[in-house]
Amino acid sequence: MTLTSPRKALQLRMWALFMFFFIPGLLMASWATRTPAIRDILSVSTAEMGIVLFGLSIGSMSGILCSAWLVKRFGTRTVIRTTMCFAVFGMMVLSVALWFASPVLFALGLTVFGGSFGSAEVAINVEGAAVEREMNKTVLPMMHGFYSLGTLAGAGVGMALTAFGMTANLHILLAALVCIIPILTGIRAIPDGTGKNASDEQHSAEKGLPFYRDYQLMLIGVVVLAMAFAEGSANDWLPLLMVDGHGFSPTSGSLIYAGFTLGMTVGRFTGGWFIDRYSRVAVVRASALLGG
Repeated sequence: MTLTSPRKALQLRMWALFMFFFIPGLLMASWATRTPAIRDILSVSTAEMGIVLFGLSIGSMSGILCSAWLVKRFGTRTVIRTTMCFAVFGMMVLSVALWFASPVLFALGLTVFGGSFGSAEVAINVEGAAVEREMNKTVLPMMHGFYSLGTLAGAGVGMALTAFGMTANLHILLAALVCIIPILTGIRAIPDGTGKNASDEQHSAEKGLPFYRDYQLMLIGVVVLAMAFAEGSANDWLPLLMVDGHGFSPTSGSLIYAGFTLGMTVGRFTGGWFIDRYSRVAVVRASALLGG
């Protein structure tokens, strides 16, 4: 028991993180696939829809900027539990906003969801890096693959429910409710305190240049910005673009979005092999060209 229990606990911790990557992807795709119906319910133009969706960007950036302080102050377990619960709450706000056809309330719900998702994403990655160190093998790419798998599952469910004629507000509410028990169950496998000491040690160990003078780091940030710009554009606009710009039905628009999420899922689950085989630089270049 002395030998097997810590290993079993580490495996449970890893699978809990897989689930915590899966849930945000599921929630993201659940409302993204319904953007044509959401636009109609809110009775907004395409430009006004852009303003509504901007709430997600504001929330995401705010959550990411606050995440380092939150992890250092409270640890990954508390941050993951709290932000995941707030993400579910944000989804419920989206459902209520559609019930009352309120664009302002919907934008507010996206801000709550985006802020929660941004903070949770950083905390989960910190936890995933800790698991990698303890397991002494690469698992983070697979964890990110579970996020894409969540978006694929959410897109598939969204396409099916759109075809069956379920209203968008009920769909979004059900997606939120489904995630409550997995969150409360999975958080028990995450140990308390991760991220607190690591943040202090990292802070005391780093005596190099400030980040804005590290040109290599800044260029990597530009690459990440470009990739996030492309992915975010597709997440926000692809189903609506297919319906309004190209005359597809809402179900077909969701199917095309599912194709996008399928590509991301395959890329993330196979990315580790390509990196080991061809190097990081080669994979980034090839991925950028293919993405373009």
